[in-house]
Amino acid sequence: MNNARQGRALTTRFVRGTAGMSAARSARVGKDARADVTGRGVKAELDDGQGDHVGHRSGTGRVNAKAHPAAWEGGLMEPLPIPCPAGLVPDVTDADAFNAVYRAAQDQGKVFIAVEHHGPRWMVKADMLTAPRHTLEDAAYSAVRQAVTELIHTQEIRSDSSAGPVYFVLHGITTEPRARELAAALHAALYGDPSPLTHAASPPA
Repeated sequence: MNNARQGRALTTRFVRGTAGMSAARSARVGKDARADVTGRGVKAELDDGQGDHVGHRSGTGRVNAKAHPAAWEGGLMEPLPIPCPAGLVPDVTDADAFNAVYRAAQDQGKVFIAVEHHGPRWMVKADMLTAPRHTLEDAAYSAVRQAVTELIHTQEIRSDSSAGPVYFVLHGITTEPRARELAAALHAALYGDPSPLTHAASPPA
């Protein structure tokens, strides 16, 4: 299968998987969608890029120094800027870092945003369950879906990436700088400005 046909096939599978979703459904999807994250201690199933999954559970409370080091004072995490610049997006590859950053987002009522890597590839993760009072407008959500579709079509991310409406994950990014760029752009989109993500997902002229 040539690259163009493969890109169309990947995009078709993604669109079928997300068709009919609306950002307004996030309240109805709600806590049951990820009860194992917000209930029995923080837990997330993460794809390692090779088909295996790694369970991240609450640990000692130690935080990876890569996880937004400038934001930590006395063991407490200060709120991330909105939108969060690429250089300040937390790296939550370490399980304890994931737990701490996710819990901080919950406590602050902010959208969770992070990058992590397994092997040579990176992923972007965002979760709106940590911000129950935040609403994503349908126009912004549609722009996120379109950007994710474009990134899949150009094979920059994998077809099993998720465009919400509650949990967002972009799999298979080749470099940390690019993952951070997309994370910052996604964070801006989830707070109402999809233009950086639309630009980041657009093919070079």
